[in-house]
This record gives sequence, structure tokens and C-alpha cells, in this order.
Amino acid sequence: SLSSRFGRGEFNYGVSRFLTVGGGVEYLSSISNGAYIPFLTATFQPFSKLTLNAEYAQGVKTRGLLNYYFGKDILLELEYTKYKEGQLACIMNAPEERKARISIPFGYKMINGYVKLDYTQLVYKNFKYNQSSVMFSAYYKQFNVNSSTQLNWIDQRTPYVISDLALSYRMGNGYTLRPSAQYSVNSNTFSTYRVALEKYIPFGNVSLSYERNVPTNTNLVNVNLKYDLSFARTNISA
Repeated sequence: SLSSRFGRGEFNYGVSRFLTVGGGVEYLSSISNGAYIPFLTATFQPFSKLTLNAEYAQGVKTRGLLNYYFGKDILLELEYTKYKEGQLACIMNAPEERKARISIPFGYKMINGYVKLDYTQLVYKNFKYNQSSVMFSAYYKQFNVNSSTQLNWIDQRTPYVISDLALSYRMGNGYTLRPSAQYSVNSNTFSTYRVALEKYIPFGNVSLSYERNVPTNTNLVNVNLKYDLSFARTNISA
């Protein structure tokens, strides 16, 4: 709860160049049946490209994380968490959580960017809930493009898929044009369109934007001013 008290004490010990172990205790006053949570951690790095992390929190969870670099920059992350049934320390209803992520940076002449794939599976007693996303970002001179596609599905059912595309173009004299759109793959329609024009000023920026929401048939025009004072940040929107 918002009024609960939290405390944490821990230690770490380097057993060798490759292995570090640790432990400690957490205190969370909102847990009536066991406010103190002892935990153990371990990090094993047999070589520079591979790191294994393990964590055990009594009465709460067991977690493992693998990080592996392919080449210099491609990072693969695999994570598994098993929660103890009835635990109150984490806001998580699923007994198991499985994650896989891979990040692939790229560069060719004056073009730089990355591709990121993310997958999460929440394992419940009667079903499995899946989330997946593909992100792409690239930069070329004053141009920038960002694209993301999200998929959500339960067991073998048809996924719900939406895609977002955002562009930006630095026009000079402090102006930036930012068009974007969201597309629903299931209904084969665009759900929102948006275009914004930003002007950078000393210590802030001014922006004018227009957005259309297709499902609700609504239009929104917004003017926004952000300005950093010496003692505070201001944000005015209309």
C-alpha cells in the first residue's frame, strides 16, 4: 500500500573472478504474515560474453537471468521467474513468468539504428498469456524513423496486433516535424493519426499538434509550451 514501509539490507562477496554471491533481508510492512523476506543472490560470469544471475527470496520467488552477447553488440536475454503461491510482496498474479529479449544494433555508412524483439509469457493455472513486440529504430542525418508492432494472445487464439509508426524530420532553425500513425492489423484500419510541429527555444520548446482518433471520430488540436526555469520546469498545454 502507499503507507507501507520498506527497508533492505544486503551484502555481496566476490568468491572468485567468475563468481559473486550475496544475500540480505527486505522488510515490507504491508505483508501481515511475514514482513521480513530473506534473500540470496549469485552472479556467475565464466567469460566476458556470458553472465548468469540467480535470486531466491524466501516465500516470494525464484528467478534466473541469462545475458549473452553475440559478437560485440547483439544481446540475448533469457529470464525465468517462479512465484510462490499466495505471496504478497510482488504484484503478480501469474505463478510463472518467462521472458526472452534480443537487441540487434546496426550501422551502415550514415545509417544507424537497432532492432529489438521482446517476448513475455505469463503462465496461469488454466491458460498462458503471451505478449510480443518488434521494435525498429533508424537514424539518417536529420531523419529518424521508429516502428513497433505489439502482439497479445492467449494460448492458441488469434493474436491482437497493432503497429505504430513515427517519423521525425529536423527542418532547421529549431523546427522538427513529427508525423505518426497507429494501425490495427485485426481490423485492417488505422486507429489514430497524429502530426506535430515543434520549435526549440532557449531552455524549452513550443509544439502544435493535431490528432485524429478514427474509432471515436474525434479530433484534437493541442498547443504546448515547455520551459525550464532556474528553479523549476514548467509545462503549459491548451
